[in-house]
Amino acid sequence: MAWAVTKTAEASRIQSRRVPMDEDSVVAHRMRSLARLTRPVIHEARGASSAIGIHAELLATTIEDTPDADTQPRQRRYLDVLPHEHPRLQRVLESFVGYATVPDTGPSAFNLADLVRDVTVLARAYAAEHHVTLVAEDAARDLPAHGRRALLQQALLDLLLDVVDRCGRGQRVGLAVEERHGKASVVVSAPDVLPLAESEAGWRASFDQAEAALHASGSTLRVEVPEPPRARCQNA
Repeated sequence: MAWAVTKTAEASRIQSRRVPMDEDSVVAHRMRSLARLTRPVIHEARGASSAIGIHAELLATTIEDTPDADTQPRQRRYLDVLPHEHPRLQRVLESFVGYATVPDTGPSAFNLADLVRDVTVLARAYAAEHHVTLVAEDAARDLPAHGRRALLQQALLDLLLDVVDRCGRGQRVGLAVEERHGKASVVVSAPDVLPLAESEAGWRASFDQAEAALHASGSTLRVEVPEPPRARCQNA
């Protein structure tokens, strides 16, 4: 069974810990995350750039060679790659630059669905570097929210990177946004991850900050991971 931040037994304790990061803490967390993300993002950008360059060269050969029955199908295959790889390159660079440079300007209106997409792009590059698959499910519609966008982005990113760090090669992490009764909930799932103890300091810090930031913007967080094994009593 998975555990979630909305457990009733935890409610009063979590409520007392719902103190979002201050501006200096957001900057400090961002600098640490940038150190973790720079290489994976560059690798992702290079991969997209290489794919564009290689297929552009292959396309050029079809123009230079004598046309035959296979020329047009090959040209179409090479052209079909470009609309996929160019947005991939633009998306990862825009998300990274935006994350690195946009200041925390205080509470404002934002689209929670867009924020989760931005976090997904960065976390997916990090996950790929660790041979982990991040499976993200887009929200069905725009989800208006109000709060400190930069803080929430940082808190969710910290949480996802920490979960990915606990995954083994070939494992999967899920990220989705659900909406029920007019309230949005961000759901992080990692069914194969190393069991996470609720009392573990590092895990709780990421967990509590993400919960605090989402709560402040009017949303909730649910994390689905294996429970740690319970101690068993043995008779002497």
